[in-house]
Amino acid sequence: MGKKRWYWAPSGSGKSSLTNLLIPAAKILTAEISQALNSGKHTTTSTTLYWVDPARSTALIDSPGFQEFGLHHIEPMQLAQLMPDFKAHAHGCKFYNCTHLHEPGCGVISELKTGAGPINIGANRYRLYSTITGLGATGVTLGAAGTLTSSAAGNGIVLNTGTGNFINNAGAAALTANGGGRWLIYSVSPALDTFGGLNSANLALWGKTYATYAPASVVETGNRYLFSLTPTLTVNEIVGISNQIHKIPEDVLAVNTLTTGDGGNTQELPMCN
Repeated sequence: MGKKRWYWAPSGSGKSSLTNLLIPAAKILTAEISQALNSGKHTTTSTTLYWVDPARSTALIDSPGFQEFGLHHIEPMQLAQLMPDFKAHAHGCKFYNCTHLHEPGCGVISELKTGAGPINIGANRYRLYSTITGLGATGVTLGAAGTLTSSAAGNGIVLNTGTGNFINNAGAAALTANGGGRWLIYSVSPALDTFGGLNSANLALWGKTYATYAPASVVETGNRYLFSLTPTLTVNEIVGISNQIHKIPEDVLAVNTLTTGDGGNTQELPMCN
């Protein structure tokens, strides 16, 4: 109470109907639900303030809805500063012009990976940022019928998402490498990907990119996922040793789960021992 509130939403979403429900005396003109669009119809043509209480301390402002909403006036490099969860971690980036998509020492990527900060960034939120800015690669998406088969020896199938995501809608048999060949998929982080049941049956390779570890350089055998991020396990206390933090190197740790920071959930990685 004691405040003025302005309704701002798409046309036909029910702003005027809600105002009538809260303030029956308003008697704002509304229209029936469109059967074709399964939504309300554009009816309100002017902005009007309605008092909620007799003392006129609280008011609702009903306004015409909008048809489209865009962010074309915002430069891609400015977007992170307008997203509170990104802004909270962007100050920790190593580079002043960090895009938060692939740079080393990025505070946003670090938070996405560990979820250790007071303000978390979810994987869906990060994917939305990447899509809106258009700064990163579009990634690789396999449609429902997008299966790939190769009979070539060696690296028969190689997919590189760049700074984008890997999305598999084709299921567990999306990639098939026959003739003694294999498939390799380069991606950023498992937290951002949709694997669709496609399992490499081998441990993933971490800290690897197409530029730094090209297919011809991959000495590990079998199908592989290669991620540019590297998981780190931090142990706060070991029995008999307190008040110390121990980091276990990747080469002595077989990791099959990774906490991604997406709502505190644990992301299953596409690999097995």
